[in-house]
Amino acid sequence: MQQLVSWWLLIFFYFYVSSTKTFAQDRITTELEHSFFDKKTFLENTPITERWYLFVSTGLNIVATRHESIITEGDKQEQLLLQEYRHEGVTTQQKVVITLILLLFMALGFINYIRFRDKRRHAIELANKNKKIDRQYNQLKRTNEQNELLLREIHHRVKNNLQLAASLLNLQIRTTDNREAIDALRESASRLYSMLLVHQELYGRDQLGAINIDTYVTNLTTYLEQSYGLTDYSVIAKIDIEPAIYLNTDTAVPLGLIVTELFTNSLKYARPNEPLIYIAINLYAVDEKEYKLSYTDNGKGFPQDLDITKGKTMGLRLIRDLTRQLKGTIDLPYQNSSFITITFKDI
Repeated sequence: MQQLVSWWLLIFFYFYVSSTKTFAQDRITTELEHSFFDKKTFLENTPITERWYLFVSTGLNIVATRHESIITEGDKQEQLLLQEYRHEGVTTQQKVVITLILLLFMALGFINYIRFRDKRRHAIELANKNKKIDRQYNQLKRTNEQNELLLREIHHRVKNNLQLAASLLNLQIRTTDNREAIDALRESASRLYSMLLVHQELYGRDQLGAINIDTYVTNLTTYLEQSYGLTDYSVIAKIDIEPAIYLNTDTAVPLGLIVTELFTNSLKYARPNEPLIYIAINLYAVDEKEYKLSYTDNGKGFPQDLDITKGKTMGLRLIRDLTRQLKGTIDLPYQNSSFITITFKDI
């Protein structure tokens, strides 16, 4: 009876194992069949107790082997599913990244297009403004050239008129015998020439608004010296003026008249002991738009009780009024001297 039960159990395990379809289960079935037919002969000659021990151990080994094969196959399937899931996840991430990159490039392209369009519009607007500015500049240039031409013509006509008036005065000087009249006419002619010389300098220069004072004063003193033609004295005029000083017409004309009054006064009244009249004229910049004129000669100088602010002679009144016109001041720093300083501004 026990032997029959053992046979039925072995047959049950055989059919249980053979029901699997995988490669691992077929291998287990093959091993079971070999074990079964090998053990058939062995069981016939083995005691019942050892048969049961052998039966149980063999069954447990078969169950453990089948369980391991099932677990291995399940792990493989799980790994395959995990790899497919990861592959699908990676593919989805790649699609998302590619989409984002494409959107980024599209955004950059759109931004660059907007910037290019704005730059092009600004360039067109700038070109139009430049054309407008060029037209305005050309128009102003033509207007300025016309104004310069008119100013040159004005200076030329004023010079001619002053020259005509000075010639008439010189002609009157030659036809009169009165000494006082001659002195008055010569002084008037000298004043006219100082103004005439300003317009002559402006007419002969490209810069119509200002003249070089060094050249102007040098030419003016040369004319005055030749006009008076002193025979008893020789005249030496030392002129020290910064070459870079340029003054406009409104300043140059009053300054020329002041120099004319001082220079003619030296030629008329300076009577040094030696037969030489020495005159020194200095002009330099004190500050921006502010200058200082120094004048002296080797004559006897101004009277000690002279108050230049109250002098009633024609020359002093003219010097005082012209200095006030230049917003300047007059100073006589030394007594019994002809040294005089005038500080003025370029108006």
